[in-house]
Amino acid sequence: MAKHEPPPGMATISGYSRHRGVHRSYIGRLVERGLLPHVVTPRGIKLIDIAKSDLILDDMPTTDELHGGAGGEKQQTTYSQARIVKMVYEAKLARMQFEQRSAKLVDAEAVRVRIAEHLDALRQAFAAMADRLVPIVARESDPKRVHRLLRQALIGELHRLANLIGGHATTGGPSDVTPGF
Repeated sequence: MAKHEPPPGMATISGYSRHRGVHRSYIGRLVERGLLPHVVTPRGIKLIDIAKSDLILDDMPTTDELHGGAGGEKQQTTYSQARIVKMVYEAKLARMQFEQRSAKLVDAEAVRVRIAEHLDALRQAFAAMADRLVPIVARESDPKRVHRLLRQALIGELHRLANLIGGHATTGGPSDVTPGF
């Protein structure tokens, strides 16, 4: 069976630990605690986002920094130091999750309401268009002229509604567009 390679920008726990030059169990603990962004494949393999995880770990204070310097006397990590480190991680992780989700998620109910509003506007526009066109089309005896009038009115109404949906609403109602009249 061929070995499955992770997608670009992702790595398994073992691969990421090799990338960082640390022990696999250290990366595994960070993933289990939710400190490193990852996804789980359908086969149950945890894939780590390399770029995001590097940002988190690059900003993480080393044990020497927490203990007062590399050459100095080692001190016990205080509770407040550990709490600050944890808060920094959680804040960075929350920010990344917010940025990731804000670009992709929308309120489904708000979308349903907007669609219903647009469909209602479409129904009203076509109902009003029919009332507007009856006297004009009734005067015409040339089928080509009737076809052209109907086509112009339909296209005009659809353009107006497209602008309305796109946020560029016209100032008036359905009678704004009466091409050729």
